[in-house]
This record gives sequence, structure tokens and C-alpha cells, in this order.
Amino acid sequence: MKTAGLLALLVCVVGCGDDGVSPVDMSTEPCATDSDCDDGAFCNGTEVCDPDASAAGGNGCLPGTPPCPLDRCDESANECGPSDCTNPDQDGDGADATECGGNDCDDTDPNRSPLLTEVCDTEGVDEDCDDTTFGDLDADEDGYVSAECCNGATCGDDCDDADAGSHPDESESCDTADNDCDGMVDEGTTTMCWPDMDNDGFAAADAEPVFVCGDCGTDLTGTSPSDPANADCNDEAMNVRPGAPEICDGLDNDCSSGTGLAPAEDMDGDMHSPPSAACDVVTGSFPKDDCHDFNADVFTGQTAYFDEPTCAAGAQCTCVGGRRGCMHPMLGCDCDLPGDPLPGTNSWDYDCSGSVEREPAAACGGCAIAPPFCGQPGPTWSVGNPDCGATVSRIESCGSCGACTPTSPVSSTRGCR
Repeated sequence: MKTAGLLALLVCVVGCGDDGVSPVDMSTEPCATDSDCDDGAFCNGTEVCDPDASAAGGNGCLPGTPPCPLDRCDESANECGPSDCTNPDQDGDGADATECGGNDCDDTDPNRSPLLTEVCDTEGVDEDCDDTTFGDLDADEDGYVSAECCNGATCGDDCDDADAGSHPDESESCDTADNDCDGMVDEGTTTMCWPDMDNDGFAAADAEPVFVCGDCGTDLTGTSPSDPANADCNDEAMNVRPGAPEICDGLDNDCSSGTGLAPAEDMDGDMHSPPSAACDVVTGSFPKDDCHDFNADVFTGQTAYFDEPTCAAGAQCTCVGGRRGCMHPMLGCDCDLPGDPLPGTNSWDYDCSGSVEREPAAACGGCAIAPPFCGQPGPTWSVGNPDCGATVSRIESCGSCGACTPTSPVSSTRGCR
């Protein structure tokens, strides 16, 4: 109560023989917390906000329980004064108050007395006026009292009274439980591991550690990637890891570059490495037989014919006479580039054989009739033996045998390889 008048009213309520305590109704606004119900007085107890309680007032507040008889309560000092010992057992629990020579530690509460047995409770109430006791609840019968039994700050030490395998003298096991009740779980029993997607013994640099019971096992590794020398630059390829042999596969197998890729092993992506590549050929790797690693159409075993030389992309050009060449920064359209593997052939060696094979004309049935066309292998070129990349007339048919009727020539570009 905030005023002397309100205190006087409370005294009157108690003194006039009203055994009940009226609900606190400080305002018409519903309470949200206990502080909304606090009237500021000590001697009438601490009010509680409980709108669902049947005894609550219109604002949802319940009255508090006086801490002591009003004749012993000092509102100005916010404390209970000593009894005059006219009635040394104010709470009627059979034990006299300590200030009257007895041993009742709280003579205002009949539920606290040296005549009572300590009860297991989490509130820490000292029922038997002995601060060394805290109850004896041992539900799992492991010889240790539940940690939920408290007397003030003194509590039992069984952190899981539903499990006989958890108590202070138990050894810690790897089972996600606090077996020894020290507040930690599985300490000293787990192994730190890192995800290893390709099971090559190394984890990616950004892998987060996990803790497991026993060994790391499949899909995990015990090698920490915190050291860059132990970080897997491609955790999806088993043949890519720190210290792996470098093979011709376009990947940075030993993670020396940190990128996981080795473009110098196959610049044009045709799955053939140049002979100069710093990698080994093993079963399943690329062969080292690419004589022009800037053109994906050039590699040993190529069977197709091409109309243009193996210039770098976008550098093809047409020379005088229709022959295809390569642009040179100083010579312009050069049909015989200096430094070509095959001088005079303008790098038409698509199959890396060391020579240039011109596209042949297929036979047309073995006609043996006199020239001009019948009897010649046809289809055939209408003029001599055209150069690689030259656009000339091509005879598509030499006519039927016995009736030499050639078809009209069509424009065609001769391919090479």
C-alpha cells in the first residue's frame, strides 16, 4: 500500500476478524506482470499478477501473504520485529521462535519447523530449519539425490535422476549425455573430424569440424584443413588432393595452385594434352598427343577434314587464290606462317601425323569411258589437285558408264587434315 490510509485499512481487515484477504484492485487496467500489482507496502506481502485466479481482483492481481503478524511488522523499516514471546509459537507449528529461545527458523510459516522433514523442492525452501539438508529424492536409486532437491543454494548432485548411469562418480561416455554430472557432455570421449566428400583423406578449406564417437570413418577425415597445405582444393574428386601425383586430366591433382584446375594440361578442352604438359599419362588420363593445344579439333587420331587451317580462334583469313591462311600481326594474311610445325602447309595437320592429308574424292563406280570426266574417280575436282582450303569446282558425278553425261560442277572447298 502506498499510503498510511491503505495500511490502516489492512490492519482493520485483519484486526476486525476477517479471516479472508481481499483481492488487490489497484486499478481497472489488467496486469501483465507482478510489478503491475505492487502496492509498495511491505507488511501486507507481495502481490501477484494472476488474471486467471478466481480470487484475483478486476485488474487480475492477487493479494500477498503478510510476512509476519502485523503487531511485529515495521512498515517503515520493511522488516518484521522480534516477538514479545507472549506467544512464542506464533505459527502454531509446535516449535518456538528462535528469538524466544526455540529453534523455529521462521515462526511466521507453519511449513517451516525443526519438527518437519526436509522436502525435495527446486524453490530451495528450508522446511526443517537445517540448511545442510535438501531432501532425499533418488528416483533412479543410484545412491545420489536429485539436483532438483535444494535448500537455499545447497542441492543434490544427481544431474539426471531418471538415469542410474548419470551421477558424479560415473565415467563420461560418448552418448550425448552428461554422465559424470560436471555440466559438460561427452568431454574427452569424441574425435574431431571434418567432412571428406570424396574420401581421399582431406577436407575442403572451408569445412566445419564435427565431433563423433570413435574414429572418423567414411566421409570424414581427421586431417584438419586449417593448414593450407592440407586443404583439398576439389573435395568431389578423389584424385585431387594435397600430394597427389599430377596426371593429365585438366585438374590440379596435387592442389599446388589452390584452384583445383590445371588448364595448361588441356588448353582447348579436347581431352588431349600437349607433349610439353607437366603431367603423367596413366590409365584413364588424357594422352599427350595434342600438337596444337589451342584448337579442340586438333589431336592424334582426328578423322575429319577441315576447310581452314588451325589458326587461333578468329585468326583465319583468305589468301590470294582462295587458299585459307592465318592472320599474322606483321605479314597480314599469311599462307605459310613462320614457325609452323609444318612449314609450307600452314598448320593443316589436324591429326598430328606430321604430314597433311588432302580430302580425297570418292570413286563413282569405276567407269572407264574416255575423258573428260567419265572414267575419272568421281566425284572429283575439276582442276588439278586443289590446295587445302581452296574453293574450286567439284564434279559431283561422272555420269553413268556407257553414257558419259557429267553433271554441272558445283563450288566446293577442299578440306585437309
